[in-house]
Amino acid sequence: MQLLDNKPVTVKQYTWFLTKTDHPIPLYWELQKGRNKQAVVGVSLIDARAYTRWAKKRLPTDTELNEAFIKCLVERHCPANYEWCELDQFNSPPSGVVRGGSWSNAFSDSLAASSRYEYDSGSRNDDVGFRCAGSAQ
Repeated sequence: MQLLDNKPVTVKQYTWFLTKTDHPIPLYWELQKGRNKQAVVGVSLIDARAYTRWAKKRLPTDTELNEAFIKCLVERHCPANYEWCELDQFNSPPSGVVRGGSWSNAFSDSLAASSRYEYDSGSRNDDVGFRCAGSAQ
């Protein structure tokens, strides 16, 4: 398994990306600006892929992120938001995979770190961010 970043991409990191590129700002940006240590949200799979290419990294695969979440359950330190990841067999699908748990939804199945959903790759939500994995393959 490639090493994953310990934390999701932060608002501060994403701000730096935005200043160095002409990439459009994410949804809910006005609410996030200045919250530098907070995980950036409101990004689509397309946005996350653009950031990881710029950072010379990549998104974790579905399996990598699931394994990381299983490990976090043992260590009792799990992400608070959903996160984008790539399908294990990446082929630019029209939809992407979002993993993780969130308190933003009252359904008990959405609280589990192992939760898995497919979203359109252009979807932007106020509880979906991303983290990077090792170097681009």
